[in-house]
Amino acid sequence: MVAVSSKATDTTNFGTRYAWQLVVANAEAVPVTFNVEIEWLDGRGIVVSTDYGTRLSLGPGMQGTFTGEAMIPSSVVAQVVSVRANVKPR
Repeated sequence: MVAVSSKATDTTNFGTRYAWQLVVANAEAVPVTFNVEIEWLDGRGIVVSTDYGTRLSLGPGMQGTFTGEAMIPSSVVAQVVSVRANVKPR
């Protein structure tokens, strides 16, 4: 993984929609397929919301940018202070 970022894009009575962007590099000489888990954390590092990307792939030596969005419930959105990504090879 190279970088992950997230930004609030819309707020409703139900919660706040966050867009996420993940940059991943494949340093291998073969194609890779992977899943990602995007986690929004509170100030103590506890996961308060999660989104997933599945069956993502990159060619050998390539770098790619992947995006998605998630609605974080209003009951926990005020606790969000950071985002992290877990890349899991398939």
